[in-house]
Parts: sequence; C-alpha cells; structure tokens
Amino acid sequence: MEKEHPIIIKSHAKIKKVNMRLLETIEFQATSAEEFDENKANKLWLKGANLAKEFLSIEPNNSELLYARGFFLYMYWARTGLMWSEAKELFIAALTLTPNHFLAKFYLACLHFETGQFNVAKPLLWEIYTNGMGYFQKLRQKWRILKALEMFLASQIRLNQKRGILKNSCLLKKAYEANAKAKYSSFQIPITIICALEDTFGSRQHEVPFIKVINKIGEIIKLTDSYDFIEKRFPKITKFLTPSDLG
Repeated sequence: MEKEHPIIIKSHAKIKKVNMRLLETIEFQATSAEEFDENKANKLWLKGANLAKEFLSIEPNNSELLYARGFFLYMYWARTGLMWSEAKELFIAALTLTPNHFLAKFYLACLHFETGQFNVAKPLLWEIYTNGMGYFQKLRQKWRILKALEMFLASQIRLNQKRGILKNSCLLKKAYEANAKAKYSSFQIPITIICALEDTFGSRQHEVPFIKVINKIGEIIKLTDSYDFIEKRFPKITKFLTPSDLG
C-alpha cells in the first residue's frame, strides 16, 4: 500500500491550519533568502508551489490554496520568467470562488501590469484602491493600497491617458503624507511611476500634465528621502525636480 504523504493528512479544520502554516513558513524562508541567495529563494518559491499543489489534490476548491499556489508561482515567475500563465489561472480560480479575495486580485493585477496589459490591470487596481482597505488593514498590509494606486497611475502614464493623471498623483501624494504622519514603517519609493515617467519622457517632456505629474512625484520623493537614489537611476526626470521641491 502506498504511503500517505507525511505532511498532508485528510482535510479538516486543524489540518487546514497546519497546511497554511507550512506554506507561510516557506514564504517567510523564501522572502528572507531573497536578500542573500537568489537561487535558494527560487527553490523555496518552487517548493511552496509544489506543496500547495499537493494540498489542492485534497481540497481542489479551496480559494486560499489556489491563491497560495498562484502566489508561489508568481514569485518564481518574477525571477525566472516561467509559469506566469498558470499563476494567472489560479488567481482567477480563487476569485471565482471568493470574489473579494483582494490578495489574489492584487497579484492578478500585478501579472497583467508586469506583462504590459495595462488596460486589463487598471480596473483591478482601482477596485483594490477603492474597496480593499478593510481587507488589507486586517492583514496589516495597507501598503498594498498605496501600491495599487501607484500602479494604476503608472498604467495611465504608459497608456498616455492624460485625463485624471494629475488628480491621481495628488491622491497618491496625500496617501504618502498620511503614512508619513502615521510614521508607517513600510514606506516605499513610487518606483513603478518613476520608471513609467522615465521610459516615456522623450515623447512627452513638453506636455504640461506630464511635467505636473513629475513635480508631484518629486514631492513624494521628498517624503521618502530618496532623491540621491532616484537621481542616479533616473536622470531624465530628476532635472525637473528643483532643489526647492526636494528640500
């Protein structure tokens, strides 16, 4: 008789928790390994994906497991370029079962954004920004709301959609200011917007809305105290950021 997997036991409430904790442990190990050993991290992301697949053989309609396998494949794909289409299908399956699974929605939007499908990513990102705060507050991951708005604005810039970009850059600045007042620890540079501005700079450097958005992003850079880093990596747009803007 074939031996049962030593970790996967027939599903009930306690076992579900054990399975999810195992996946969370692998996620933590992989995230930690990112800083010093990329190969080890890749192996751990793939290990998590394979383990989630085994759990899904017992609970094929578990949205958390569908999301978990999709997430591990997404993290593996981000570093290897493999398996992104399966990750996308898994996020969609998780959302079919649990429409308000905002983590699945977030990473599905990230996949679309990172593969250049900005028109597809935009509605997902806006829904996360407008409706996902309560969900992410419970997870203590409010930074995802900030990131969703950032990617939404970056999508507008890359699609050359002028309508609303200044308003949305003002919304982003207000969000950063609120985080600064709250001394929120996960302060991040709005790098996806800065990349979008730098990449599209040549054709739009004389457009007033474009320059106004650069100025607004400059105010955010001031809040994050990251001007030196930005100046080295993005020389085209930094010439529009005056010393008075940046303090």
